[in-house]
Amino acid sequence: MGKNARLLAKKFQNLLTCEKYYIIIKNKSEIMKKAQYNKWFWIAVTEGILLLCTSVWICNEKIKEREEAEQYKALEAIYSPYSKSTEYVRITMANYKEMLLYKNFEHVKKISFDVPHNVGMEWMCPAEDVERIIQRCGPELTEFSFACCNISANTLKILVEKCPNLKKLYLTYSNLEDIPNEILNLKNLEELDINGIQLKQIPNVIFKLKDLKSLSIGSNSPKDLENIKRLPPEIGQLENLRSLSIFGMPLDSLPEEIGNLMNLESIWISGTGEAGAMKLPRSFGNLKKLKRICMPSCKKSEFPKELEIEKITDRDIDEEK
Repeated sequence: MGKNARLLAKKFQNLLTCEKYYIIIKNKSEIMKKAQYNKWFWIAVTEGILLLCTSVWICNEKIKEREEAEQYKALEAIYSPYSKSTEYVRITMANYKEMLLYKNFEHVKKISFDVPHNVGMEWMCPAEDVERIIQRCGPELTEFSFACCNISANTLKILVEKCPNLKKLYLTYSNLEDIPNEILNLKNLEELDINGIQLKQIPNVIFKLKDLKSLSIGSNSPKDLENIKRLPPEIGQLENLRSLSIFGMPLDSLPEEIGNLMNLESIWISGTGEAGAMKLPRSFGNLKKLKRICMPSCKKSEFPKELEIEKITDRDIDEEK
C-alpha cells in the first residue's frame, strides 16, 4: 500500500471516530434536555397542585366565615333584644355551641350553666369555652353559676376582673381545686356555693369575705374532706352570715367561734357521720335568730337551753334524748 493510501485510510478512520463521538455527545445532550424538561414539568405540576389546594382551603375558610356570620346574624336577631332587656341567660347542653358564637353578654345580669349534675360531670364544659363567655360579660353581671364546668383558678381570676360587682357565685359540681385570693376583690359578694368541687381543705380565703350572707361548702368526693373534723375558728369572722350549709365532712364538733354568727337563720350540716356524734359548744346558744336546723348528727340534748330548740319547728336532728 502506498503512502497516499495509508494517509487516506487514517483520515477516514479519524472521521469515523469523530462521527462516533458526535453521535454520543448529541445523544447525551438530548438526554439532558429531556431530563431538564421532565424536572421543570414536575415542578410546574407540584406548584399547580399546591395552588389548587390553597385555593380550595381559602374557599372553604371563606364559606366557613360566611356561615358563622350568618349564624351570628341569626342569633343576634333572636338574642339582641334580651341582651339589653332580659337579665337572665341560661346555657344548656342544647344551646351551648350557639352561645359560643353569641358575642354580647355585657348587659346580662345573670348567667348559669344549667346542666344536671348526674350527666354534667361527663359533659363538662371546657375551661376555654367558659372563659370565652366570661370575656363577653360586663360589670352589670351580678350572678354566675358554674355548675358542671371544667374551670380553674385562672377562670375565676378572669371572672373577678370582668365582673367585679358579682353578688352570687355558684361553683357547684366543677373540678375546681382551690379558690384564688382574687375572690376578695368581689366586694359585693353575698352568696358563695362551693359544694361539689374537688376541695382538699377548706380555703381560708372565704372567711375573709365579711359581707357573705350565704355559704355552702362540700366536695365531689367525701374522701377529699374525710380528715376535716372541725371547722376553722375563722368561721366566726362571717358575722353577717344568715345561711350556712356543710356537706360531706365528718365533723365531730363545732368551734366556739360559731357563736359569733348571731345573724344566722339557717344551718344545715349533713353527711358528717353517725347520728348523735356531733358536739356543740355552749356559744351555739347565741344563735337566737335560727329558724331552720338540719343537723341529724347532733342529739337534741346537745343544744344549749338558751337556744330553746323546742321553738324551732323546722328542724332535723337526732331527737333521741
